[in-house]
Amino acid sequence: MFQSNWPLSVQMLYLKGLLLNSELFSHLINFSMGIYTLFGLIVVGEKISKGNGVWAAALFSGIPMVVRFTGTGLVEIGFSFYGIFAIWMFLEFLEKNNPKFLILSGYFCGFIVSIKYTGVVYFIVLLLIYLLILVRERK
Repeated sequence: MFQSNWPLSVQMLYLKGLLLNSELFSHLINFSMGIYTLFGLIVVGEKISKGNGVWAAALFSGIPMVVRFTGTGLVEIGFSFYGIFAIWMFLEFLEKNNPKFLILSGYFCGFIVSIKYTGVVYFIVLLLIYLLILVRERK
């Protein structure tokens, strides 16, 4: 029988709240990740197309799974949080050509993979985009 033990990095954040004998603190961590995800969506949406950031955040916050899981001890909101910040830092790198943003994007991709192994898709897609840009610049 195959058993997959997920990396559990977001649960380690919740553990800090539980060590303080407060389930509420763990839920607050997840809720704050949800708020920061909305903020990140606004910024990334505005970078991609002016005036669409608020729409992106509104649509995201209207998804039933987001409404249900924000403020709980589940990992999906943390997955979205790190995902949007990986994309944001990658867009900053493309805009400013500063390698520190590429490194931050890589860190966030690593955090995504530490939540769920399916998060490697973020890394692969961003890597492919970066390689395409390198190939295009050499021509």
